[in-house]
Amino acid sequence: ICKFPERIFWSPLPPDLHRKTNRDLDLRSKIAIGFPGSARENKGYDSIGKIVEQLKREGVNFDFFIQQANFPWGGYSASRQAIKNIAGGNFIELESVMSVTDYERLFDLYDVIFLPYKVREYADADSGILYQAADWEVPIACPPGLGFSDEAFSYGIGMNLEEAPT
Repeated sequence: ICKFPERIFWSPLPPDLHRKTNRDLDLRSKIAIGFPGSARENKGYDSIGKIVEQLKREGVNFDFFIQQANFPWGGYSASRQAIKNIAGGNFIELESVMSVTDYERLFDLYDVIFLPYKVREYADADSGILYQAADWEVPIACPPGLGFSDEAFSYGIGMNLEEAPT
């Protein structure tokens, strides 16, 4: 069942039982969308603009929080500018490095977390953010085929980005 059983000792992380008070999403009110963790190309940063466009087309009222890159790649600046242009005032950019306390406070704000990771690079990888989101009872949205997608979908913490209603 587990592709790499020797790695199971660190996955999942020990639970840190946080509880978010507001769990009822009303898409007519503004929702907070998180893309936590330092921006990286393999985390699907370049696809965020398309996600934002879709949300705007559907009339979702949102703010989204995204961290800058620690190590910018070739297309980072262009993607960053495109996201800012598409999102306008809904774009809240955070420093790439923040304290644990500040990082954890964001989980109290998030209504949903998007993890648009690249399948070819995360097919056999896990996500600490998934477990943090579960601890804070914040749902995630991710594509199928990631090392943690089936787990997220079957345990109810995750929504399939490819099956999202349009």
